[in-house]
Amino acid sequence: MLERLLGFPWTDLFSPAPDVLHARKTVHDRDGLQASVVIGERWPTSRLFLSAAGDVADSWELIGRNVLDGTTSAVHFLPAARRGEEVRLRPPDTAALGRFLRPARRGLLVGVEEQDDDLRLYVIDSANTRRNLAAFTPRDEGFAVSGAHELDDLTYGILWSLVQLDDGLLADDQTLDDEQQVLETYLQLPRSAPSRMTLPMLTAVGAAWLGSAFCAQHIQRRLDGASEVPLFWTREQTGEEAAAWLFFRHKIAYLQSLGRRFGGAVNKLSRTFCIP
Repeated sequence: MLERLLGFPWTDLFSPAPDVLHARKTVHDRDGLQASVVIGERWPTSRLFLSAAGDVADSWELIGRNVLDGTTSAVHFLPAARRGEEVRLRPPDTAALGRFLRPARRGLLVGVEEQDDDLRLYVIDSANTRRNLAAFTPRDEGFAVSGAHELDDLTYGILWSLVQLDDGLLADDQTLDDEQQVLETYLQLPRSAPSRMTLPMLTAVGAAWLGSAFCAQHIQRRLDGASEVPLFWTREQTGEEAAAWLFFRHKIAYLQSLGRRFGGAVNKLSRTFCIP
């Protein structure tokens, strides 16, 4: 009762008063509160922060572990209803949604469908939402997305890794472009690789991308004229480390090149995981 009347959590009300109190809108019982709690409970690498101000977006922090650096995205919650394989996201306030989509930043929309004591969640990014809204009218029952947008463990894992990889590479974009030209010097040497200490201050993702790109080029150049099918080993031990095989384009090209070169060999191409 006191929280609802006074607009502050009870822990603040029964704590020593700060020097200055600024009355503000509370996030208590607001839209998205239950969904933010559910996301945090299901996936411990997520933290959601709900804004107390109507003109400030909520934020979704994706926490890295041993490889990824972590990043934060703006997030906006909408009611959702599923009909077969289609999900309708219904913005109760299209003006508020427009304000959320306008800034040039990464944004994620989370559709929330209440099911008895549980929630089904659906996620779509701002860029796709803008395209959906182009054909949206106030008379529509929201805009439709595929049921494949449901936020389950697989979707969360893809979202969690892809967003962190993308933001890390964007942060290092100019530096990586410059350093790729330097790598050509190392590639001409018979047995050499750029030391981590020689690289500029890159994010963990940027350093991983640069090292991976170097290794892919180095291996392919050394395989010219190979008389036997090579045996490869790799040290990825977690999904976080292995995510680059899904999203780094040079890795896909590297695997395709090896497949074309050795795919028809009698001794099939193989890769061993080296786990300490």
